[in-house]
Amino acid sequence: MRIKWVPKTAKQYRKRQRAAFDNTKTTKRCMARYVPQSWVNDNAVEIDGIKLFDITKQVKKMGKEESLMLMDDTLPTDNLAIEAGLTDWTRGGRSGPFKVEVENAIRTYWEV
Repeated sequence: MRIKWVPKTAKQYRKRQRAAFDNTKTTKRCMARYVPQSWVNDNAVEIDGIKLFDITKQVKKMGKEESLMLMDDTLPTDNLAIEAGLTDWTRGGRSGPFKVEVENAIRTYWEV
């Protein structure tokens, strides 16, 4: 039979409550979409293999205002995919055209 942990002091109780609150706070994630493409008649066409990748740390580091200014399929968002290792073939990613979609994910993350 397992005995439930019971706090002995109010301080222990508050510490346990804060830890529980912090754990729920960290589960919120900002997931960007990596969309690989292929060249067809000089046009980039979407292909199978759309992947979600976590950009929560980068978004938190940028802050709300700066991260909300990011636009889909631009150099700063492409760099997020490169940092995640999705595009560099030397690290197991792929080389070739791609786009990264972040706008909706960031708005949802900041609840805007």
